[in-house]
Amino acid sequence: MTIRRNGISVGLAATVGCLWAIPYLTSIGAGIAWFIPGLLLLIAGARTRLSPFQMGFISGLYFHLTALHWLLFIPVKVGAVIGWLSLSAYCALYPALWCFFCWRMLSASSQPKTQTSDISHLFRRLAAMNWAQRQIWAIVGATSWTAMEMLQSHLLTGFPWNLLGISQIDLLPLIQLASVTGVYGVSFMVAWISLTLLLAIGQIASQPGQPLFWSRELLPAGTILVLVTTLGFQHIQTSPASEDEPPRLIRLALIQPSVDQTVIWEGSEPEERFEELIRLS
Repeated sequence: MTIRRNGISVGLAATVGCLWAIPYLTSIGAGIAWFIPGLLLLIAGARTRLSPFQMGFISGLYFHLTALHWLLFIPVKVGAVIGWLSLSAYCALYPALWCFFCWRMLSASSQPKTQTSDISHLFRRLAAMNWAQRQIWAIVGATSWTAMEMLQSHLLTGFPWNLLGISQIDLLPLIQLASVTGVYGVSFMVAWISLTLLLAIGQIASQPGQPLFWSRELLPAGTILVLVTTLGFQHIQTSPASEDEPPRLIRLALIQPSVDQTVIWEGSEPEERFEELIRLS
């Protein structure tokens, strides 16, 4: 029974990890990213022999294995597989630590009266907190997510790939925030909304007789999101040039070589392809 329950937990964690990768593989999956932090904590809350750290690691591992699958296109197959597995496992440590931290913070803030063996354990812990405690938990959780991404982007030379904010690149009003905060501000906004959605679902589950009681869980983060999006719309529509200064026209040319991975290193001279690229430019 324990083996079966752990198998189900691993399956849930792997599914969330694969869902997490969709916004980075297609331009139509940006909305999925808004649920990922909340889903990570939801499955990490299942009371199995797997800890929140282990559940977060499994989800992070499957996410990076899926999102970084292009590493397998490198012609040196053995090196490609080793690099793909090693890098994915290393990057998975960051969401694992985040799940561990958020659950430690939740455990220190609340203690449910009854213990359960399913994911409702998380909702019972959230219900044991008052509204202010839940909001602080969500803000600290989003802040720690942002800190996790900053650490991944700088530690050991850094790997700033597949950050949560990058998944929103097509939502132009929202990503105007990056002009002030960088991509990390967008990641914070998405993570904050995701955790408040989790709070709202928890309130619906714990108090089904009060269908509108959950709305106040979304009030702080939702208000900031509306404000950021509104300012983003205004920023897009406003010309950066003043009335006395004509708008500047900037011409750019980007040269992208199209060389198959299997032949990219072929040629009589190591610099042959680079010289050809310069000539074409």
